[in-house]
Amino acid sequence: MVTYAKLRPLMEPHQEDLDQTFQRLAHSLQDSGKRATVQCTILVGNASRHWTFSLERSVCRLQSKPVKKPDLEIITRDTTWWEIAEGRVSPLEAFRQGRLRILGDTELGSHLLKLAGDSGAVTFCKG
Repeated sequence: MVTYAKLRPLMEPHQEDLDQTFQRLAHSLQDSGKRATVQCTILVGNASRHWTFSLERSVCRLQSKPVKKPDLEIITRDTTWWEIAEGRVSPLEAFRQGRLRILGDTELGSHLLKLAGDSGAVTFCKG
């Protein structure tokens, strides 16, 4: 059985604050060694919210406005994001189940999951 890497928990138990989860994720992505823009789009009801990470090798800046052409975009519903942020579901499991979309540089996504995820688990899947 394949075990996909899950994120280290990004929130305190029973605390649902989307901004906090992305602030903690930004902290995990410091020192990525990459120069890239990563956008997370979270679908909440009929609306969407955006968090954009600007990676500059050893710095990760977070903003809450969308960009037109990120290097990587992750799109999911808020219910799926909570499962990922709590460390209950791997982003790759959500992707394989059709609950998360990935657009752009998947190798960048794999690298970032290695930084923010559990060690020793699979951080890349095809298709």
